[in-house]
Amino acid sequence: MDNLKITTENRLLNNEEKIQEQQEVIFMNVSKRIGRAFPTAPFQRTKKSEKPDTEVFERHRSK
Repeated sequence: MDNLKITTENRLLNNEEKIQEQQEVIFMNVSKRIGRAFPTAPFQRTKKSEKPDTEVFERHRSK
């Protein structure tokens, strides 16, 4: 019984580690996509020629 309990606990720990890694990868991918859709925040803009975020986002989404 003890071996079964230890094996089960190890599997759970491995699953938790895998889930953590997957969450980190997903977070990085989402961060990259947001960065592409919104290259700069509105308050960081200095040029008037730059498009607002909504237009950049719509253009990105339509691809």
